[in-house]
Amino acid sequence: MLNISHNALLFHLILAIITSIAIGFTGLYAWLLALQDRALRKSSHANWLRFLPPLQSSEKKLFILIVLGFSLLSLLLASSFYFFHNILWLLPWLLQKTLLALMAWLVFALVLWGRWQFGWRGRVVTYCIASGVLLLVLAYVISQLALEA
Repeated sequence: MLNISHNALLFHLILAIITSIAIGFTGLYAWLLALQDRALRKSSHANWLRFLPPLQSSEKKLFILIVLGFSLLSLLLASSFYFFHNILWLLPWLLQKTLLALMAWLVFALVLWGRWQFGWRGRVVTYCIASGVLLLVLAYVISQLALEA
């Protein structure tokens, strides 16, 4: 049924772990950026703000992380379709996981397009990143629940 080599499966697994770390870090960085933005908007003189870089440079770093996570997720989805195309439609949980990952990919693509086309930043980007990360977490949870059942 599953006719792929051990090296291909290992590549896919390592790529999935690296992608999860990169996107998880992107989500945490976006959350920290949202906290910083909120504190600055409320004119809060929180001591922790002075330890952070300026908001504009933090946003530039966030978009570098978004591009990295988007690229890795693109490669992961491509390898998923390449290696698992023959069983994707046979296992409903695998199809659900793939569709949720594709939805997350679309969210990240929308963020990058919105930044390039309309100059999106701030809250819009933060909410989009949070929803993309949430979709990937949901995909992981669904796959784990299906494997345990």
